[in-house]
Amino acid sequence: MRRLFILVLWAAVSHLAIAGTPPPPCVMPAGMLFPLLFVRIAGTPSLQCTIFRPEGPTPPFGTDTSFGLRPGYIYQVQLTGLPDRPDRPDAVPALFPTLEVRGALAMAPGRSAANFPVPLVLTKEDIAKAQDGSLITKVIYLECPDQSLGTPTPPDLPFELDVGPGGDPWAEARARGRLMVILRFGERQMTEEELRREAIQGTVLIPGEKVLAPPAQPPYRPWDCFRVYDPVLGPKPLTEECLRDGGDCGLPAGIGPDGRLHGLDPADTVAEYTDSCGRRHVKPSNCVCIYAPRFSVARLDTTPVGYSAVTGIAGRQTVIPQVVAKNELASRDTWQAEQPEALRGREKASGIRATEGLVTIDQFEGLVTAVGRVKSADIVGSCQKQPLGPDHFLLCKEADKHTARIGDVITFTLKYSNVGAQPLTDIVVSDSLTNRLEYVPGSAYAERDAVFTTAENESGSLILRWQFSGQLLPAQTGKVTFQARVR
Repeated sequence: MRRLFILVLWAAVSHLAIAGTPPPPCVMPAGMLFPLLFVRIAGTPSLQCTIFRPEGPTPPFGTDTSFGLRPGYIYQVQLTGLPDRPDRPDAVPALFPTLEVRGALAMAPGRSAANFPVPLVLTKEDIAKAQDGSLITKVIYLECPDQSLGTPTPPDLPFELDVGPGGDPWAEARARGRLMVILRFGERQMTEEELRREAIQGTVLIPGEKVLAPPAQPPYRPWDCFRVYDPVLGPKPLTEECLRDGGDCGLPAGIGPDGRLHGLDPADTVAEYTDSCGRRHVKPSNCVCIYAPRFSVARLDTTPVGYSAVTGIAGRQTVIPQVVAKNELASRDTWQAEQPEALRGREKASGIRATEGLVTIDQFEGLVTAVGRVKSADIVGSCQKQPLGPDHFLLCKEADKHTARIGDVITFTLKYSNVGAQPLTDIVVSDSLTNRLEYVPGSAYAERDAVFTTAENESGSLILRWQFSGQLLPAQTGKVTFQARVR
């Protein structure tokens, strides 16, 4: 038991003695789910949207206006100003989409959910299909950066994945991110009385309003308004809103038997260097978190293959009842319930064994003290913090903005320094961009003389590589910068 305690103590403080330990994982700053989800109807310039309340409809507004909706409720809106259909003069003049709000954005202090509305795009082709009798279902979800396809899209036109006949858009959305809104629309027409009857007071924040009254009725899906999590394990970390870049995620990067760098995954940033003894090392950078939510769509089109009509009865006939003879036969088999031959119950435990591990850890300057308890006896251990080795290299990554939208350009800075006592040589800095970052050609810059090259990675983006010549003497620093556009 004493040996076990010593091993636990060594594991608790070993990170203080080992130089070059990987940085902690990147986690989005603490935030809460915003009480409203802002959406924006996007489509043709002539499209007009009207929202109905119990007291009446709101003035129609265009496609460049967003409005807030409470999660957990179902909403009906009216769309007018549809494109002309010369081929269908009898096409319906308005559409009445149904919006089912399932989620909200997690917002940290200093950010506003109104700056990140969910675009609900209704193209000219979508409107024509609805007017022709199709039912269109669009499941809008917040992309998980690790599951993102990385396809470049305009800010107002999210990527749409057609699941095809028989597909499940809800399953596709859950597998790739977090559900936000379910949009359904077809050619069905509704009256103003129906729209007002289904509206709930205190659930819609229209443009120009600053305060929203409490809802008059509870939500249909109350669990969509709050984060549901295990009370023991705690809430799941919010990763969909955060675009992680830098560090060493996945398999650790290292030098293989061939002397080349392996394990450089997309979004990883590492540096290679040779110490004074000729050994090759790999040092990851810190992780940078950028708040850049991106929405995508999983859609399903349901088109009727035909119509059936009901014709009235032409005549009637009299049905004469028939005589039915029923004969019950005795059962041939007889089952007998037998008593159980044996009864087995739970047995009490013969003993209970408990192991108590580390109790407290106190850290002083250069010294870590830990107190443990084994068999009601206290054991005190200590570990002296070792000084840094003769070779030590630091790599730090920074971004000029931590909140971005699709299309914004971010400037990244990689600072490196030699904080050891010996010179370092053959320094190479590699940055593998995630599929949501697109390198801006010609934006790379280095303070020291370096050979800059690019290569494609498996995510569809680029690997930026700076190879420096000469030595990096103790206390010397340097930096490289480049720009990337958020997809």
